[in-house]
Amino acid sequence: MSVCKICGDKMLARGYCTKHYHEMFRHERYERNKSKELTATKLRNKLKRQELLKKLHFSGKCARCNVLINLSKKRASFVVDDKVLCFKCWNESRKVKKFSRDYKKCKKCGSTDGKHAGHGLCVKCYSEIRRGN
Repeated sequence: MSVCKICGDKMLARGYCTKHYHEMFRHERYERNKSKELTATKLRNKLKRQELLKKLHFSGKCARCNVLINLSKKRASFVVDDKVLCFKCWNESRKVKKFSRDYKKCKKCGSTDGKHAGHGLCVKCYSEIRRGN
């Protein structure tokens, strides 16, 4: 009867027991297949993006600022409302353009210029209330 090269238990294959065989050979095969699957997924996503850009008649420039977009970068182009935007324009479009989501102006002073701090108050009014307590 053959025994494992490492621990001396009953041998399964290639001179190793079940535990050591899986550690040495199965994990390696899993890692190889995992990397193949990741590259296939990335390629599939890239092809889908290219197909979408062709469908939108992408000219290579941002629809808002007319800057050339380098498609080789990962986060280079974003599709918003059937327009292709660069990262900078996309990021600007995400920002909230008002005082707060729930409040149109500060509850205490009525300004919309300052940054919203919480509970419907601007930073100045919020800090005054916090100092008062």
